[in-house]
Amino acid sequence: TLLDRLANAPMMAGGVLSGSIRVNGIKLTDRFFKANCAYVHQDDRLWGALTVYENLDMAAKLYSPNLSEVERKQRINNILDATGLQSCKHTKVGNVLIKGVS
Repeated sequence: TLLDRLANAPMMAGGVLSGSIRVNGIKLTDRFFKANCAYVHQDDRLWGALTVYENLDMAAKLYSPNLSEVERKQRINNILDATGLQSCKHTKVGNVLIKGVS
């Protein structure tokens, strides 16, 4: 993707990059990127085969095991409301192989 190219992430086998990438006229090098940019991979943080709700439920069970079921569900719904994800809570998150919300 464009973000992978900007972060100078390794390309898939057979990939070819042509041209140059510049930031405000400065050629993008590893050194420039490390000094001025940050890139966080998002695809490994959630289970793509689970729904949005299931991922939040699992996280709540792992990180807040003392919550009652009612408290856990209320917290999940508060997060879904706050992030605007309520309408897709039953949709798989997805990944490279599974189509989803990502």
